[in-house]
Amino acid sequence: MKPSFSGLVAAKNGQLAVTLRAPNTGGTGAISCRSQASLGTDGNGILTLSAGIGNPPGMWVHYVETRAAYGIAEAGETWSASGPFSGCQIVVGSTDGRVFVAHLAQQSGSTADTDWSGRGWKGDVWGRWKVPVPSYDFYSNSVVFVDWSKGASPKDISVVRVDLRTRSMGGFDNGPMEIFNVVQVA
Repeated sequence: MKPSFSGLVAAKNGQLAVTLRAPNTGGTGAISCRSQASLGTDGNGILTLSAGIGNPPGMWVHYVETRAAYGIAEAGETWSASGPFSGCQIVVGSTDGRVFVAHLAQQSGSTADTDWSGRGWKGDVWGRWKVPVPSYDFYSNSVVFVDWSKGASPKDISVVRVDLRTRSMGGFDNGPMEIFNVVQVA
């Protein structure tokens, strides 16, 4: 399914399960760290974000602690998601006619801003947004969805933040998490 704002708002107060595995990364600097992604629902009506070719196909940009991670869309991909966000930044734009999405980690000791500025390739940045901690009253983080199915241009993208209640700070639960808020970012 496509991560439209209306579809994600309809999932509010429901649940999201993120089953994409964390990457094994080492080194320093900006890193291309993406996987194919699929968004759907399971037999219990739980929204699922998993690895694989979706309908339509999407791209998952992994979070890499203290670094800048990015993905450049492959042919046929019309949306992306990334997370967890709790103070990190997301950057969206294009390079060589393809959409890119970057997740810039912002915790103490992060080199993400320096990594991103020295990435070795240029692109047209359409937007850069700080994704805040969604709640200080309980453990939480966000997944951000970027949809360019209406066109790969700044005026046609949709950026939506889905806020999740989690059991601990700093990551996803090993199971469904409550969607407590959905916000249109751009």
